[in-house]
Amino acid sequence: MMKEIILNAADDVAEAISETVSEMAEEVSEAGASGASTWDIIKGYLVEYGLRLLIALIVLFAGIKLINFFVKRIRNRKSLKKLDGTAATMLGSFLGISLKVILFVTVIAILGIPMTSVITIIGTVSLAIGLALQGSLANFAGGLMIIIFKPFRLGDFIDNHTDSGVVTDMGVFYTTLTTPDNRVITVPNSLLSNATVVNYSVSETRRVDLDIAVAYDTDTDIAKRLLLSLGKANPLSLEEPEPFCAVTKHGESAVMLTLRVWCKSADYWNLRFELLENIKKAFEAAGIEIPYNYVNVIEKRK
Repeated sequence: MMKEIILNAADDVAEAISETVSEMAEEVSEAGASGASTWDIIKGYLVEYGLRLLIALIVLFAGIKLINFFVKRIRNRKSLKKLDGTAATMLGSFLGISLKVILFVTVIAILGIPMTSVITIIGTVSLAIGLALQGSLANFAGGLMIIIFKPFRLGDFIDNHTDSGVVTDMGVFYTTLTTPDNRVITVPNSLLSNATVVNYSVSETRRVDLDIAVAYDTDTDIAKRLLLSLGKANPLSLEEPEPFCAVTKHGESAVMLTLRVWCKSADYWNLRFELLENIKKAFEAAGIEIPYNYVNVIEKRK
């Protein structure tokens, strides 16, 4: 279907050019019959179409210069400088491409080429390209959504439940993440714009939640005081909100205690690892058992 539309539009353009050539030939023939100079007829056509071509070229080159100057001025506006660098670049590119398409159509109109056929060709080709690149267009649209709504920024640590890492680059089609073990992950923007993204860098503080199991014969008051003292004593923990500890579950073989300690977002993992290590050492020193599943193997004698 698209191929037929393009061919029909191209035929219309070719037909228009052919009609112009035929008219020129007829006038030359009539000029010969009437005794007029053939060169004068040809010269008239050269002057007419040469003038059109000259005006079209002037409009084309002057238009490109003006568009580049205009886009540059727009990018340098203070309002756009407040946006992310990617957003300013994308908006400038959009504006430049749109104005150049309008310039191209204007030049074609000056040359006298039938606009209906040209617009048909442009529209059909654009549709064909859009269908062929629909995945890329989805990523492009996703990039626009990310830039407009800003669910994350460069330098944020995010998790989309598939990949996680620090945002190191935000492109038009893809976003690049660097994981804590220094792997680089390239994620299509369409996935990020449609997924649930957890941004761990928005807030300055985070809460460390630790679930610690103790045996049923353990004095929970002593265990809670010990956990709270470890949480408060760590230099990475914050005084406000103050650490919290309580019994949160009666399991099949253990009582579950939950310790909650607030810290700066950058200190989250260091505090978590230190607390886990210190809790085990403190429980061993206090004789508090951390239960675990075990299996009794009974040998049956014959």
